[in-house]
This record gives sequence, structure tokens and C-alpha cells, in this order.
Amino acid sequence: MYIERLMREVIDLSASAVHQPGRAPFAAMVTRNGGTVATGLNDVNESLDPTAHGEILAIRAACRALGRPDLSDCDLYTSCEPCPLCTAAISITKIRHIYYAVGRTQARELLGNPPTNHPPLMRIEQVINDVSSPIDARSVPASQHLETDASHALRLWRESCT
Repeated sequence: MYIERLMREVIDLSASAVHQPGRAPFAAMVTRNGGTVATGLNDVNESLDPTAHGEILAIRAACRALGRPDLSDCDLYTSCEPCPLCTAAISITKIRHIYYAVGRTQARELLGNPPTNHPPLMRIEQVINDVSSPIDARSVPASQHLETDASHALRLWRESCT
């Protein structure tokens, strides 16, 4: 069955990170019609980009390969249940189905505290709370400025799209 074959491919990609300094074993693959469109391997530490999760990198590469931001005819295979950041990207690109190997709870149990050369694991519950709360109730303080000035650019863009 091709689902198991693709899951094994993404798990092997994930395992390849173990021997790469600075890498974390989180990999993803975007597929279409049973074939691989793009892959991604967590590159947060190497690239110094906190958004360089395997899923995000695979989605970016798939969008470029297909020449469009709509992945509604694609599936995502990932070594670990996607975090809120990756889930948002999956939702935005309309990926059809997620296949994952290790669940979030199991990953926390397996990893415990990550090695000292890796950043701490994301506080998933805080992220979920933040993204679902009004901006003034989030953990990072925010304040609004120059709304009227910025609104002008939005109106111009809307008009240019009609």
C-alpha cells in the first residue's frame, strides 16, 4: 500500500537528521497522486529560522514546484503530529489529508527534555491559547499604531484586485 511506503520514506528522512549536527528528527513530505512533490527536514538550528519546521519547508517547496499556493490536491506525510505553526500552514494551503507517525503526547514522552544544543520544545498549550485569544490577551504584549495610514494600502490593494 502506498501510504505505508510514503510513511516509511518520511520516517527514513526523519532518521537521517540524527547524524546531522544541529538537526532535529522532524521531516515531512508533500505528495500528489501518490508521488512525492517536495520534502522538508527540520532546519531551525542550522538556518536560525524558528519557522523552518519540516512541514513548513516541504509546503514552501511544494508550492514553488507546483507554481501555486493551493495544495488542495496534495497530502502531507510527517514524522510527527504537526504543531500549531505547521497546522496553520497546512490549513492555509488546503492540504487534503495529513498522515503522521508519532503523536504530540507520545513525542513529549519520548523526548523529555531535548538536548542542550537544541531550543526547548514548544509550549504547545501556550501557542494554542495565544492564537485563539484576542490580541490584547496574548502572552506577548501588542499595541496598535497608525491604523488609518496602513488602511490606505489595504484599500488600494483591494481596488487593484477588482
